Amino acid sequence: MKAFASIFVAAAIVSAAGPQPFLNWFAESALILIAGATLIVTFPRYQLTGITYLLFLAFALVVFCGAHYTYARVPIGDWAMRAFGLRRNHFDRFGHVMQGAAPALLVRELLIRRASFARGKGLFWVVAGLCLGIAAMFELLEWQYASLSGGPGVEDLGAQGDPWDAQADMLMAFIGAIIAQKLFAARQDWQLGHERAVELRHGVHAQQLQRTDHVTS
Repeated sequence: MKAFASIFVAAAIVSAAGPQPFLNWFAESALILIAGATLIVTFPRYQLTGITYLLFLAFALVVFCGAHYTYARVPIGDWAMRAFGLRRNHFDRFGHVMQGAAPALLVRELLIRRASFARGKGLFWVVAGLCLGIAAMFELLEWQYASLSGGPGVEDLGAQGDPWDAQADMLMAFIGAIIAQKLFAARQDWQLGHERAVELRHGVHAQQLQRTDHVTS
């Protein structure tokens, strides 16, 4: 967690020192800052699997990069646009894939550990559906922010002239949730099983110590 916290904080500081106004940066980074801080603060009491933290950190780095430049001006997206003849900077699409992927493992782990949700197709599609809902919530928040801040232009919202930008973003998040589960669910299950085995060993050891103390007394 020290490495996670160090990278997260350093990336946030570097991202905030970007060319765009701080208020715009904060609006794009606020939710990831809150989520990251929550994971760091709750770590001593409730630890998630390593793959969940790793994917969340990757998502945070993507968000900080997009907030630093604004998603429509991220250099690697501009390079891809020129190299492949694309009509827009697609870094925001990649960001929305990550927006679905990172929450997918977090939601999946919480459902398994806290709600005792059985693994299988039901869990897979429930997680994907919840991530689609989270993506829709982000689009609604973006819309409300645009309205309350005086209605910024299309470029400020990252649409880059695409009238179906919100729908495409939600689709990317849905795809990201599916990909993350396909690629990392088995690894997460292994880590969950390993952690459960460690907890059981610690529990048995504690019971043995209690019995020893009782016999001695």
